[in-house]
Amino acid sequence: MKNIYLLMLVLITACDSGGNTPSEKVITFTDVKGIAAIGKVSDGLVTAYDFNNCKKGEVLATYNMQRTNAYELSIRLDTSKRAILLELSDFIYTEESSQEEVIEKNNLLYSAFVLDADVDQVASISYWTNLSYARTRALCDEDGAGAVLAENKEFEYIQTSNALLSEMLLFDIIRVLPEQIGSEPLVFTGLDEIKYALANAGISFYTHDLDILNGGEGHHQTYTSSSFAALTFDDFVADKTLDGQGTNGQLLQGSINLTTGVYRTKIPENIYYVLAINDAALNAQKDQISPLADALNMSTAVDFFPQISAEVPVAPIDKRVTPEILPCDDCIAPPDQAVVEDCECPLIVYDDFSAYKCEMNLQFDIKDPKNRAFTVTGNILEEVYTTAPVDLAPGDLTLLVNNAQPLESGKAIFNLKYDDLPLAFGLGVILGRNISFDIVNEFGFSQNFTLEVIHQIIADTPWTCSAKITTIDNEVVGGVSLP
Repeated sequence: MKNIYLLMLVLITACDSGGNTPSEKVITFTDVKGIAAIGKVSDGLVTAYDFNNCKKGEVLATYNMQRTNAYELSIRLDTSKRAILLELSDFIYTEESSQEEVIEKNNLLYSAFVLDADVDQVASISYWTNLSYARTRALCDEDGAGAVLAENKEFEYIQTSNALLSEMLLFDIIRVLPEQIGSEPLVFTGLDEIKYALANAGISFYTHDLDILNGGEGHHQTYTSSSFAALTFDDFVADKTLDGQGTNGQLLQGSINLTTGVYRTKIPENIYYVLAINDAALNAQKDQISPLADALNMSTAVDFFPQISAEVPVAPIDKRVTPEILPCDDCIAPPDQAVVEDCECPLIVYDDFSAYKCEMNLQFDIKDPKNRAFTVTGNILEEVYTTAPVDLAPGDLTLLVNNAQPLESGKAIFNLKYDDLPLAFGLGVILGRNISFDIVNEFGFSQNFTLEVIHQIIADTPWTCSAKITTIDNEVVGGVSLP
């Protein structure tokens, strides 16, 4: 709604033969409505600033939200369009994953858009609009402090940033007003609103896990969606890339580095999780909503992500769970405890020859904050080595236990067996095998590990067995030996 006032401005000048007539200037007040959504916001101050020439200028309007997440502003327009920066401060919201209330006094959320006198303006304020403003801010800063921009250059920065992120997420981050996912039933106002809700909830569930990984209980006391939004802002503004490098170097989330993999894999994986646990409510809409996580996981939006990175989830086609879903680096907690059982390599005497018969069981636990179901698959790789000058068959690999159901202790047990190893195996001989295995969770994301298994015989001691577990990036995540 627009309220138009005609102000008669009488210009007093020197008289001339032609005289003077009053000039008229039209000032338009345009309503801007929307919601704040970083969880379920219940209080907060929304301030509208002029953003002419990329500078946070005069205050145009304010709205104090009380027990609501909705705001309404009336903003003056002296021209047909104006760059606007909305700021959310001193707000209270409920994290959608833990249902914990967060009182936010330190961090701010922003939303930038171009206000048009001819268009009814609706604007959300969220983690995603804050990220879009980070790109706008970085482009503005690139022009230099105090620089005078070309006319309406800030319009271009704002509109391209909003368009790029909206294209990546498959919904309009400014004009779509997200639903809330939490204790209350979902209200289906539209698919884009639900997609937005899932995208927001993915951040909440990620920070819930972050709290647990840092030794907490997932109560969002330290690691929150709003603090993560501020960290992401710093990440992008520092070098115009979401790579975990802030203005002062590596960004930390407690003891955990912020990396490209967080944005490309962990957050999409959490979006899938939110979708799965709300499956009953979403039912028929599920197939139409799930591409959101895939789009973010596989996005080639180099305006936000590094073009080349070891953490970008790109893998050979045979390593993908399906052609549509790429592997999820570190979205499944690695095995945190491995146990070797029944390590044996006795010498078996047959009627006409003698040979060693080696066998071992390797067991490890699968840890995950969300208690999701898993399946495990594995195979012996071709890389086989031994210190004995003999050719050996690959041996047999059997998965004795290869799945874990939610709320149960997740275990995987491999049985590795070698029959009829020749007598050339004597004291000091090492027999090594590499096993490749994948842990696949119930949402289709997988993580690949390599297990190096070694049998060794040493003088005057029994055979020993050991194992070392590494990720696809050669990071050692577990190891064990027996005895």
